[in-house]
Amino acid sequence: MLNYEMLESAIEVSGFAISCFALILSALQIRHSPVYTLLAVLFLALVISDLFDMTSFMLIDPAPEFRTRVLMISYASSFFIPPALLVYVRALTGEPLSSGRRETLLHLTLPGLSVLVAVGILFLSVESQNDMLWGGTNGSGSGLSSVIGLALIVLVFAFYLQCLTYVVLTMMTQIKHRERLKDLFASTEPHEIRWITGMAVILGSFAVLNLIALVSDPLASRPQLLPLIDRTLELLIVLTLGIWGLRQSPGIAAGDPVAEEADHASHVKYEKSALSPDRAARISDKLKAAMATEHLFRDPNLSLMILSKHIGVSTNYVSQSLNEHMGVSFFDFVNTCRVEEAKSLILAGEQPVTIIAYEVGFNSRSSFYTAFKKNTGMTPKEFKTAADLVSAETV
Repeated sequence: MLNYEMLESAIEVSGFAISCFALILSALQIRHSPVYTLLAVLFLALVISDLFDMTSFMLIDPAPEFRTRVLMISYASSFFIPPALLVYVRALTGEPLSSGRRETLLHLTLPGLSVLVAVGILFLSVESQNDMLWGGTNGSGSGLSSVIGLALIVLVFAFYLQCLTYVVLTMMTQIKHRERLKDLFASTEPHEIRWITGMAVILGSFAVLNLIALVSDPLASRPQLLPLIDRTLELLIVLTLGIWGLRQSPGIAAGDPVAEEADHASHVKYEKSALSPDRAARISDKLKAAMATEHLFRDPNLSLMILSKHIGVSTNYVSQSLNEHMGVSFFDFVNTCRVEEAKSLILAGEQPVTIIAYEVGFNSRSSFYTAFKKNTGMTPKEFKTAADLVSAETV
C-alpha cells in the first residue's frame, strides 16, 4: 500500500533542497545580471515559506513557541512569492518592474497584512496561540485573538486568490512581451520565454485546487491525496524555476544595442514624430525593395536594427512606416516576404518543404507552418495540391 505521508515528505524535502541549491546558484550569478537578484529573492521566499514544514519534518517534538514563530515566518513569506514572480518575469521581458508608487503599494498590500497578522499572533499569549493554531481547548481567547484568528483564515483564502491574480498578470506580461518582440525581430522564438507560461499554469492549478478544497468544506480535514498533489505542484514550480530560470537570459536584454535602439522605436510616441506621409511612403518603398532585390528576409537573425542600418533610416522611422503606413508589424512584414518566396519554391517542387522553410529564413518548421497558414489559409501541402488542381484544370 502506498504510504502517502512518506511520499509527501520525500517530495517536500526534494523541493526544499532544490530551492536552497537554486538560491545559492542564483546568488552567485548576481554579478552577471540584475535579473538573477530578483530570481534569488524569489527562491529566498520559497525557501522561507517551506521552513515550517522542514522543521516539523526534521525535529521530532519542537517547542510550541518555536513552532509558532517558524510557522508565522513561513506563513508571511508565502505572500511575497506571487509578487516576486511577477517582478522577475517583468525583468526577464524588459518591462518596468512597477508603473509607480500606487502599483507598488498594491503589490505589498497582502504581504504587509500577512506580516501584521503574523506579528499579532506572536504577541498573543501562548495559550491563545495554542487555541488558534494547534487545536488547544484552553478557551483563553480574547476579542483581539478572535479578530486576528479571523484575519488569519481570510488571508488563507486571499493567498490562493492572490496566486490566481498574479497568474493572470504574468500571462498578460507574456502576451505583451510577444507582441513587443514582433516589432523588434523577424524570428521571435529565440527571445520568447515560453516556460513561464507552463509555470503559470502549474501555479494556477495549485491555487484552484486549494480554493475548491477550502470552499467545499474549509473546516474539514483535506483528503489524504490533496497534500501530495500540493507538494507535487510546488515541486514542479521549483524545478521549472531552477532549470529554466538559471539558464534563461532576458528576452530583451538590458544593454543589448539591438534591443535598446529597437526598444526605443517600439515605445516612441509616433504622434510627436516629424515623419511625413511622403517620407513614410519612400521608406516603405525602400523596405520592399530591400526584400525584393536583396532578399534580406533570408537572414534568420534579421532584426529591426539590421534592416534600418541597411537602408540608412532610423529604427524609429522604419517602425513607424511599417506600423502606420503599411499597417503591419516588422515580424509580419518579414514573414510575409518569406512566405511569398516559399510559395514559388513549393510550386517548383524541387525541394522538401522543411528545406524551403530554412532557406527562406525561418528558424523552425513550426514557425514556418504557422506563418504560411496565416498568410495563405492553407498548409504548404494543401497549397501545392490546390495549385496542381488549378494547373490541371487549365490544361
